[in-house]
Amino acid sequence: GVGVLMLGRHLGAPPWGGCVVALGFLFCGVYTGNAEHISWVVAFSFMPLVLWRLDVALLTGSPRGAVQAGALWGLGALAGHPSIIILGGCYAALWAVGRVLFGGVRRPTEDVPNANGGVPRSSAGATRLGRSPSVGLALRTLALMCAVGVVVLAPTYVSTLRDGAGVHSRSGPLPKSEAVTDEFPAGGLVTIASAYPSRAKFYLRDVLWPQSDVSMVSIYAGVLVTVLAIFALVAGMRDRWRWWIAGLAVLSLACAMGDTLPFHGWLYDWFYPVRYFRHSAFFRLFYIISVVVLALIATRDLAAAL
Repeated sequence: GVGVLMLGRHLGAPPWGGCVVALGFLFCGVYTGNAEHISWVVAFSFMPLVLWRLDVALLTGSPRGAVQAGALWGLGALAGHPSIIILGGCYAALWAVGRVLFGGVRRPTEDVPNANGGVPRSSAGATRLGRSPSVGLALRTLALMCAVGVVVLAPTYVSTLRDGAGVHSRSGPLPKSEAVTDEFPAGGLVTIASAYPSRAKFYLRDVLWPQSDVSMVSIYAGVLVTVLAIFALVAGMRDRWRWWIAGLAVLSLACAMGDTLPFHGWLYDWFYPVRYFRHSAFFRLFYIISVVVLALIATRDLAAAL
């Protein structure tokens, strides 16, 4: 929740907007569904913090921000599920691509008033630059983030790959039939509007979406967060950055649907690290991250309108 507050402050969201979205994030389908999967909770919780520092680095050219993003990413990896860590790094890279292609954030004169009638003090990334970062800057930022992150996560991951060889299956790639399992069901899209279907699944495990585990069927993040995300797209129809984030949300859901859609299978064939873990449903985590980002932007627009 603190990570969402800091990311919201950076994006120019008013304090009340950050609180509303953070509450939706804290009670989303990942935290309620995967509460017993501590490695999922740890890795997921670090994502808003990583994106916050990465975005500051992209919009200011600050190496410190890139180092901090890498350190946070690696720290989450020490107790986080590898699938979320690896895909979190990929999501961060796609975030950077979106910034290069579709621009930065508003200049200070365009910032919105907060609840106290003043101008929100967004982080340096939101106040110093209103244009796209260069390709070179984005590559340097990602390289520095990756280098620092790899150093931090090395004690866990190097030992797993080296000492675990021949001892347990996690040290090698999985067969495709095993990797593309435990999907997020297409019918689970109804959880966008309500948390009840996932509870119904708890009581009807072998009847409702039998191909999926009960912990993997919810993308609920509060109705208000979803409405705000839609509002962000409607209010900023010409803002291609918002549509980029919305596209990442749709892509995440498509990959989460496992055997129902071919996207996870294509990633298995084309992107080698994906072969090391199963559970298609973990892609849904990045749908929730994307919706949260759009909702934060919406509160900035709403504060301006009010």
